[in-house]
Amino acid sequence: MGYRWDGKKNSLFFSIQENNYNSDGLIKFLKNLKKHRKGKKIILVWDSLPAHRSKKIEAFIKIQKWLTVEYLPAYAPDINPIENAWSNLKGQELANRCENDLTELKNISKKGLRRIQFKKELLNGFLHHAGLFFD
Repeated sequence: MGYRWDGKKNSLFFSIQENNYNSDGLIKFLKNLKKHRKGKKIILVWDSLPAHRSKKIEAFIKIQKWLTVEYLPAYAPDINPIENAWSNLKGQELANRCENDLTELKNISKKGLRRIQFKKELLNGFLHHAGLFFD
């Protein structure tokens, strides 16, 4: 999720892939994020997923002048706003569903992510529910 310090233009930038994210997939995601944000400076707050801290990712981040990464503590989903977004998606579009294949699951997930993508109040709620605020 992307938050501006002044609360304007909050948005969710997402990518869905069928396999687990690894270093190469995350680098591709970061390159797409840079392109989407037109190279503007970004502070990325990541959880402590091992792939987020791989040597390949660390080397990539080190040479990106547009990107600063801050890590949340390990095992702290309660302070990670994206967990609130997943809960919202699971309680809405994914509630009581059992898809027949990954394509159906991917499509309904995209629908839910698009629903919340630009809803400033909802995105701010995810941030505040995690106990995080901009001063």
